Amino acid sequence: ACFTENHITGRKLIHVSCFSLPRLGISDFQHMKEISARIRDLLGISEPLWSRSIADPPDDHRTSFLKMKSRSGQRTDALTYERFLQDNISK
Repeated sequence: ACFTENHITGRKLIHVSCFSLPRLGISDFQHMKEISARIRDLLGISEPLWSRSIADPPDDHRTSFLKMKSRSGQRTDALTYERFLQDNISK
């Protein structure tokens, strides 16, 4: 219900983490860990390596693609994973 009330759609799932869940009304730490883990499993992304320096950990290609697809617009809607890889691996 809290996801519906906060307009969390499939596109916005990539941004749901233990950091954002308290703002959605989920404050039980075990629930936060479970929800975050299930979302990562569902999206096929890995958990960020928090043992790194304070700089943002680099995202894998799939995570970067899903973050880009979380935006709206014709260009984003038309973007495919294959095209994303072509555009970003060649850089």
